[in-house]
Amino acid sequence: MQNKNILAVIESHVDKIVLAMCILVSMFLLWIFVISNPYGEKVKVRGRQRKLGPSEIDRYVKQEAETAVSELDKPAPPMPPHGRAHLSEYDRLLQSSISEISSSARFPSPGAAETPVQEDRTYALPAIPSLAKVAVGRLRGAAEVPIEDIGPDHPYASAATEVADIDFVTVSAWLDVQALYNNFQQSFMGPRLKTSWKDTHLATPVFARLQAQRRTRMDNGDWGKWEQVSRTEIDSQRKLLEELPLVLDEASFGVGIWMSQYESQDIQHDILQPESYSFTVSRTEWMAPEFLDETLKIMKKQAVQAERERKEELRSRRSAKPTDT
Repeated sequence: MQNKNILAVIESHVDKIVLAMCILVSMFLLWIFVISNPYGEKVKVRGRQRKLGPSEIDRYVKQEAETAVSELDKPAPPMPPHGRAHLSEYDRLLQSSISEISSSARFPSPGAAETPVQEDRTYALPAIPSLAKVAVGRLRGAAEVPIEDIGPDHPYASAATEVADIDFVTVSAWLDVQALYNNFQQSFMGPRLKTSWKDTHLATPVFARLQAQRRTRMDNGDWGKWEQVSRTEIDSQRKLLEELPLVLDEASFGVGIWMSQYESQDIQHDILQPESYSFTVSRTEWMAPEFLDETLKIMKKQAVQAERERKEELRSRRSAKPTDT
């Protein structure tokens, strides 16, 4: 009976309950989206954090700008004069700005190694394998000869040239590179070396010079002195390769610096197989002597065969021609 009375009261006042809930929700939304300014931005106003609405921010920025302009219009406050105590320190720094660095300090010399060498090392020089299968080839013809200096920034391919007759002599040889690498590994990374002496950088051979020499037979039949053959005029690295010191005492910047200049793949290729002239008129293009000799033999056989076929064809034509009786 009591439950029925409670339900009856609720049913009779349900509209008022719904209205009260709507009023509460409306007041909550009014507080959240209007009174508390949800779209405002927190700024520091006179040392306190405040949330300002869009219109208030504009007024605040304008007020601060006017205050800054008025401050800029005021004369600058006088600065106290510098004491003479700082003049002596300033003069000392002008005389030497690194006077606080000890004169006994040692700095590592530039090089390719990760750690500087702190002790003298003694290595066994690696043996250089002898050249094998030495061959000489000569190619005569008209080639593009440069009429201006060639260098790293101005290679032969982009230089101005003129056609001239040249006799191009090529000397080739075989080198056991695997044995060369093994010898370097044994000298600079061998098991008998101290751990601190092992150097992977020195254990990698770097080709720095491939020198050719020649001598001339004199009129009396004797041979003259050996003379160094200079590199071709089209070699873009000619100056660098000819300036290489042959004695360690002359390598003023250390071996590491010189190795870093020559270990480039382009320079290594230029040392081992220099660029050839571009021939416009010749029996064939440039190639290594062993291939050139084989090519010339094939071309000679082809020329002989062509001449034989021409004569046979001429003979057959003469035999087939009718004769007057």
